[in-house]
Amino acid sequence: MGIGILAAVALATIAVVLLTPGSPALKGASVAAIAALALEALQRVAALRGPRAVRGLRVQRDGRIEVECASGTRAEGRLRAGSFVAPWLTIVRWRPSGAWRDRTILVLPDMAGEASLRRLRVLLRWTWE
Repeated sequence: MGIGILAAVALATIAVVLLTPGSPALKGASVAAIAALALEALQRVAALRGPRAVRGLRVQRDGRIEVECASGTRAEGRLRAGSFVAPWLTIVRWRPSGAWRDRTILVLPDMAGEASLRRLRVLLRWTWE
């Protein structure tokens, strides 16, 4: 299911670019960039491959978060305002300790158990709006 959602979003974005007025060279470059980013997202998010792929996360009620990457490294940080919660998609916005910019984690419905996803969505929706 996750691969289908990511592919549909990438195709919809490409369709918008192609239907928007502009030079063919700019459209071609935009489509190539979208395709490259989509492939990277499919590898990192849906297939859980690559050093930046998130294999696990633990979120505390006080906003602390611990993220485990596919490379085996762990990072700690804090939740940030701006996370997105929907039944079909959850985006966790966080900032690692010592970092100067936020990062996001895409969580699709088939990435965890139903109860775990519900707890995460409730925590993000009602605590970190």
